[in-house]
Amino acid sequence: MLPIGGTPLRRLITDAYMVQHPGVPERRAIQSVGVHLVGLYLVLERGIPPADLSNALQRVLARPPEWRWLDPPAPNGPLTMASLVTVLEQPGGALDDAIEAYVRGVWAAWSADHDQVAVWAQAAG
Repeated sequence: MLPIGGTPLRRLITDAYMVQHPGVPERRAIQSVGVHLVGLYLVLERGIPPADLSNALQRVLARPPEWRWLDPPAPNGPLTMASLVTVLEQPGGALDDAIEAYVRGVWAAWSADHDQVAVWAQAAG
């Protein structure tokens, strides 16, 4: 099992992983990617504390926006979950730094869609 580190951004590991593995353009995958991208946006761009993210996403889902398929970027982030495992295998590996680099790298990979994600996030208030 991967220890999750002490950084508050550990809450976003799942969001980053899910948008790196978006599935195919069908309703559930479209909503899933949208919600996970909104989570990344709210914390990384709007500064919502990760501890408050679940409540904010519940507000989004209570009044869901018009989700649409976003073509995943290529590459879909410079790092992967395997990158975090590699850090653990190194003596003195800086897991918190690796988590931050992973999460921010995935969010940056989706930069072409940041404006759309911001529109979807408006449902969070």
